[in-house]
Amino acid sequence: MKAKDEKEKSLCCGFNLGSTVLTMEQQTKVRDAAVESLLYKNPDLIATACPMCKKAFNHATTLQVKDIAEIVAENIIDNGQLTMNN
Repeated sequence: MKAKDEKEKSLCCGFNLGSTVLTMEQQTKVRDAAVESLLYKNPDLIATACPMCKKAFNHATTLQVKDIAEIVAENIIDNGQLTMNN
């Protein structure tokens, strides 16, 4: 499912390790805006490739947040059978 803002318009979670300029309040505002965009269409879960986003989004929503690698691992082919573990 597509997010409200994606690709060039996608939003950072605000909690990157390189940010020494943003205050905690500013980071939280950025994170909340990103979560709002991601929840726009009521998804079953939030998928991310960034460990900082995973942590930040977990603190902002009760919705399950998974790394893309976790989703792939749950859905790999095992002995010729596609497993779909949820």
